[in-house]
Amino acid sequence: MTARFWMGWRRTGFAIAASGLSSAAVFHTLGAPWHVMAGAMAGIAVAYIAARPEQAQEPQPA
Repeated sequence: MTARFWMGWRRTGFAIAASGLSSAAVFHTLGAPWHVMAGAMAGIAVAYIAARPEQAQEPQPA
């Protein structure tokens, strides 16, 4: 699934790694089904932090 969205280790790889690590940690502490949500939240948080801010573009005159 991630092959089409791959944008390098800084953006995609760290999100996948954080998701997997947090999912495994929560699975061993709390068990199922909480590991799924923890992995998703960790992946989203790391992807948000690693994302480059978009440069504001001024509207073009029509």
